[in-house]
Amino acid sequence: MKISKKNQEILNHLNGIEINSIKYEGIVGIRKDYNNIHYVIQYGKIIDWLTTNNKINNLWDEYIFDEL
Repeated sequence: MKISKKNQEILNHLNGIEINSIKYEGIVGIRKDYNNIHYVIQYGKIIDWLTTNNKINNLWDEYIFDEL
């Protein structure tokens, strides 16, 4: 599935940010690798790859909720 342009912009914004996530049950970080693929990291381990619009939207919603 191709990631939408809007979600690519969201990923660029989230890169390097920590989020208190309900889905991942704790604090997670968002990073990208040398191939520009973003992933979710927790306790120093990669726990998920952000390869779908749905995963990106869910994390964005949690980030916005946490910021408000």
